Amino acid sequence: MKKILASLSMIALLGAGCASSSPSPQAPTPAPQAPTGKMSMAQFMTGSWKIKSMQMVGGNIQDVSSLGLTLNFDGTKMTGKVCNNMSGSYTVEDNLVKFGPVISTKMFCEGLPGQVESAVTTGFNNNLTISKQGENLVMIGGAVLVLERQGSTGTEDGKVY
Repeated sequence: MKKILASLSMIALLGAGCASSSPSPQAPTPAPQAPTGKMSMAQFMTGSWKIKSMQMVGGNIQDVSSLGLTLNFDGTKMTGKVCNNMSGSYTVEDNLVKFGPVISTKMFCEGLPGQVESAVTTGFNNNLTISKQGENLVMIGGAVLVLERQGSTGTEDGKVY
């Protein structure tokens, strides 16, 4: 009887040892959460924009929203239709946009569309400072351009932009 009890005790101990060496069930790893807080200017800038107004240094604000001038930013590449079609690369560091080479069609642009295009391309040749004004994007270079988002591409503080 002692042998049977000793054998059963050994089996129980071995079983306990095996149970402790097997992996215990773990809770599933939680899915990554989106970062909280404010989105960066690069994130805010990403999307399609309509040029709403332009102000040359020392000049009056001109409403250009009826001209249908657009700029699109996808995080690394810009495309646009001001007077000419254009595209090029860009990077954003804090509130500064640096453009790489920008290519463009070469139509003659007169009047207000030509003035806006000149202001935009001057900005592409230099660094532009960008900021958020309400739901608008403001680009400051040779002129101040105010852009209005077309559609929604991001959220911040529960708002859709």
